[in-house]
Amino acid sequence: MSRQAFEKAHRYLNQKKSEMIAFSDYLAAHPELSEKEYESSRMMAEILSGAGFSVEYPYLGLPTAFKAVKRSPDGTEKMPIVAIMVEYDALPVIGHGCGHNLHGTMALYAGLAVGEAVGDISGEIRVIGTPAEETDGAKVQMADAGVFDDVDLAFMFHSYAGESFADYRALGIDGLEFSFAGQTSHIGAGRHDNADHGPALGLTWNLTPGSRTRLSIWRRPFKYSVAYGICRCILWGGEHPLRQMDEMVHPAVLHHLLRPGRFDSNCNYDQLPIV
Repeated sequence: MSRQAFEKAHRYLNQKKSEMIAFSDYLAAHPELSEKEYESSRMMAEILSGAGFSVEYPYLGLPTAFKAVKRSPDGTEKMPIVAIMVEYDALPVIGHGCGHNLHGTMALYAGLAVGEAVGDISGEIRVIGTPAEETDGAKVQMADAGVFDDVDLAFMFHSYAGESFADYRALGIDGLEFSFAGQTSHIGAGRHDNADHGPALGLTWNLTPGSRTRLSIWRRPFKYSVAYGICRCILWGGEHPLRQMDEMVHPAVLHHLLRPGRFDSNCNYDQLPIV
């Protein structure tokens, strides 16, 4: 983005500051649950349409999703395409406890600001309304449908009470994968020889949450999944956004997490590379 285009986008955001605050406050005061964000999505689609975006709403068969596009008037077919994803659903009872009113507004107006500068740069900006983030996650369905296949850069905003930064690294996208190896035996004649990897996975699955209280805060696994067909367990990283996975997970911690399944089932485990 040229300096001129950047300054134009920046001026737009400064001019819209009060409007952004009011819009975020409105969303906070009128929370809508996943897949029921009718008013929130309608208002966003109307704001984008009024700013000269070409809007599809509803979008992709999702009643509260939308796609808004604005491109350089003299752009070529090979111009860069940037997509900004907008979240706006709330949680039951507590409303916008995850701050979707904030970073939904931030994403919406970031797209509008780039749209203001699109005449000074060659490119296409897409603002994609992604409902149901707290449940099914429309982003997954959209990705499966190829919505982002021709996009050069797709990103979202997330509100944070501290310093703003663009090089955010979330450990939730890193994983450690393990394969349990065992030995089957006849259940009647040779049960003592059995080393069943199935129970090893089950024990790891059931006991890992309890390990949270015995690990330091930066070493707590917060997500895990098991693919029983290939007997693997994936333990996702800790809760601090700035810690690298290799800095966070010490071998002793991994041993602690996997020990119940390994000992009780008489299985061994190997760490596998994440690709």
